[in-house]
Amino acid sequence: MFVLLTAAALAQGSAAIQIGPGDRLLLTVHGEPAMGGEFTITEEGLGHVYCGDVAFSGATLEEARERVAACFRDGWLVEPRIGLDVLERKASRIEISGAVGKPGPYYLEVATTLRMAPAMAGGVALERSSGVVVLTRADGQRLEVAVDDLDGPEGSLELRPGDVVRVEQGKTVYVGGEVMKEGPVGYLSGLTALEAVMTAGGPSPLANLAGAWIVRPGADGAKEIIEVNLRRVRKGKDDDPPLRPGDTINVPESPL
Repeated sequence: MFVLLTAAALAQGSAAIQIGPGDRLLLTVHGEPAMGGEFTITEEGLGHVYCGDVAFSGATLEEARERVAACFRDGWLVEPRIGLDVLERKASRIEISGAVGKPGPYYLEVATTLRMAPAMAGGVALERSSGVVVLTRADGQRLEVAVDDLDGPEGSLELRPGDVVRVEQGKTVYVGGEVMKEGPVGYLSGLTALEAVMTAGGPSPLANLAGAWIVRPGADGAKEIIEVNLRRVRKGKDDDPPLRPGDTINVPESPL
């Protein structure tokens, strides 16, 4: 069960990004290059470095540097100068999905806010978006924010490992075949077949506009096929048929 909270409530306890299992780090010991090198945090939260096993899980990068320095001061170096960099984060994975350019897993390399999430994933696909962003925490807490409000206080909310950010998709129709950009097109009341094709970049040079058809799903699972001569529609000789959410309009390839 989701718990809907305010941005202020979700922000409580926000902290710097912590190191965790699976993260890959690079240790540099200034003046002692042989003591440095890459290592990966184990499932137990340990990192094996030259001076021994160090507990990293839950530490910020600065805290991790201090722990490594303490390890080297214990019988190895009097004043160790330690450099520690994160090469790859696994423990800081988030998911960005829905109406974005490149949905998928992403990693929090630096402090990242909610407003930054859609940009990380290629931006909001406005033609498919319902205009709402939903943030779901790992513990089930949930926040809904309008895309237009991401520049406000809610957009400043810092993301945490395990977060799922979804740009909700609105009603769509699908345009396929010989168009410049196949895919879903956002549905607005009154959208017509030719308008959908033009929203998909228009017909390709190989398109047979006269042979287009609409596939319309029925309530009983059956599909209705509606033939439409978009060539005549474009010339104003036929009416441009209105579409419904869930319709698919196909533009076939010309036989010539």
